[in-house]
Amino acid sequence: MADKPQDDSGGAEQRRAYYRLKYPESARPTVVADDMSLPVVELSEGGLRLVLLSATALDAGRPFQGQILFHDGGRLTIAGKVARMEGREAIIQLDRGISFKRMFAEQVWLHQHYRSAFDGEQSNPEA
Repeated sequence: MADKPQDDSGGAEQRRAYYRLKYPESARPTVVADDMSLPVVELSEGGLRLVLLSATALDAGRPFQGQILFHDGGRLTIAGKVARMEGREAIIQLDRGISFKRMFAEQVWLHQHYRSAFDGEQSNPEA
């Protein structure tokens, strides 16, 4: 993986350590944690962004553990901490990141099934 990942908007460098994979609403994996089921908005090798469906906010610095459930039935146990809250979204920094292999598989699947989301259009599966 290159040290300076490219973003989806024509080649400008991201100012992040890892490429972030953004999921269309209908394709989001789910994190199960503390009796909550939380949609994943963004995923990277170092963290993830979750939507909180209830009014509960997570305190920054709080330990976070759960399991990501992917579209293909794959499961991945995660652990880290809440880095911050942004509105109804929690940004989780992982202690041990998502593998490059899983990130690549997710990116390929999204490009195959939700190409319009990468073209800046409304997301509709091409199934």
